[in-house]
Amino acid sequence: MVHEQAISHSNDDGEYEVVVVRCGELLTTRAEMFRDYEQYDEADGEFRLDYYFWVLRNQHRTVVVDTGFSVEGAVSRGRTLHIDPREALPRLGIFRDTECSLIITHAHYDHIGNLDYFNCANVLMALAEFDYWLGRQPGGRRTDPLVDDRDLDALSTVRDENRLRLLEKTEQIAPGVWALMGSGHTPGQIMVLVQTAEGPLLLTSDAVHFDEELRRTMPFKHMCDLEEAGATYQLINDLLADGTATIMVAGHEPEVMSRFPRTAGLEEHAVSIGASSEPIQHATKEARKNND
Repeated sequence: MVHEQAISHSNDDGEYEVVVVRCGELLTTRAEMFRDYEQYDEADGEFRLDYYFWVLRNQHRTVVVDTGFSVEGAVSRGRTLHIDPREALPRLGIFRDTECSLIITHAHYDHIGNLDYFNCANVLMALAEFDYWLGRQPGGRRTDPLVDDRDLDALSTVRDENRLRLLEKTEQIAPGVWALMGSGHTPGQIMVLVQTAEGPLLLTSDAVHFDEELRRTMPFKHMCDLEEAGATYQLINDLLADGTATIMVAGHEPEVMSRFPRTAGLEEHAVSIGASSEPIQHATKEARKNND
């Protein structure tokens, strides 16, 4: 398959610790989370949705996947905030001037809410996602309750600063890291395949919100294209079946925090997969200036 190069690349340069940061939660019901829930003919019940962003890191580079929601975005929607991502990031050694790659999986408020924190990041996003929100509609901008104008403003700024690269197909982002197209939730939803010491890991982001969504083929409430979502479910199942990915982390699955060891320095809010025993240094503009 197209992903074999990423799987076989397992040296230090292409193997990462994946940090899963839980920044908030929503206590709700199953009927509020799954599309057309009444068709399943089963009782409603309590349900928890967790909010995450992800950091891939090794001695050579840092790749951030999404930025979590802003405080304003969380509070205005009644979400419980456990830690402001702008507080969590420095505790992981990632500052405003850290030079890294930032993959935006899609433009919803809980995935792009702190884009303006990253002054020096090179940002990657699907062309289809960018065009859907900012490119190809009357007035130049689409409105949606899951998207905040301030986040689209930040995305426009990144584009104007020539720090935005738009992807049209599955692409290797760095040694051991691939961006995969997984539309359905949004037109340009991205998933991330990453090599870890524990095996190849698939971060589905919102291509799959919960394990149950994939296991039972129960689409999430908010889907822009059910046919595309079904194709993405099949792709994920194929990747898991043939060993291209051996670990899956769904975008809002609450059980993730109980499956992996806690992250040093952020134990209350994060877990790590394939953690390294060596300290990791993150490059900043100031550090590079001092070394010149």
